[in-house]
Amino acid sequence: MQLNIWAILIFMSAVHGLLLALVLGRKKENRAANRIFAALLAAVALHLLEYTLTISGFLFKAPHLMFTTYPLLFVIGPLYYLYVRTLLGQPSGEGWKRPAHFLPALLFLLLMAPFYAQPAGEKIRFFLTAAVYNFEQAPAAQFAVMYLQTAQIGLYLFFSLAVIRREELSPAGSRSGENRIKLEGLKKATRLFFGFVIFYTVSLVFLLVSRSYRMEADYFVAVATAVLLYGVGYTALSHPRVLVEH
Repeated sequence: MQLNIWAILIFMSAVHGLLLALVLGRKKENRAANRIFAALLAAVALHLLEYTLTISGFLFKAPHLMFTTYPLLFVIGPLYYLYVRTLLGQPSGEGWKRPAHFLPALLFLLLMAPFYAQPAGEKIRFFLTAAVYNFEQAPAAQFAVMYLQTAQIGLYLFFSLAVIRREELSPAGSRSGENRIKLEGLKKATRLFFGFVIFYTVSLVFLLVSRSYRMEADYFVAVATAVLLYGVGYTALSHPRVLVEH
């Protein structure tokens, strides 16, 4: 086992996210929206914890935890979209429609099931084989999954912006200064998140073409995403009248 600056930074981010999710989920104001966002923060934090295990080498002592949080990456977009709709008082789907948002996460979990069922030695061998090249030449399947994840998040952010725009154009959206402040804050946060996803996608293409992909790029993206989402979480926590449900 070894600790470096990445392991410490990501571990602190993960613990921070779990604590913020716990506090936000228990907050009485905007309870429904806050619980959705708390679930989003918890998903990101758990994925960061797996990164910590990987970087520190502890994953070799518990190889069955390898890649177990990757399906959670497919819930980030849907949870953010549902958070926006709930916060704005818009229906987020009834019956089968709401769970349908999480079908990609379930599908990826099923696709990963054969790997999860492998013996510990096989998982360690797979990881060490990739680590020989410092992950500079990641498998094509890994890049495909990364593209799918970012594409899904980007699509849901686009839908979120559309929801915000419709609310801005509605009579309720311009009824009070407080509503305008809320909508403007949501729009800025969503646009920033959307821009970050586009930047990550372009960077990933460059790294793939130049064959210079390194795991540190993933670490940076994970921490940056966490910081961005934690900022929204703190806004909901410290300024509940700004991000308040209709």
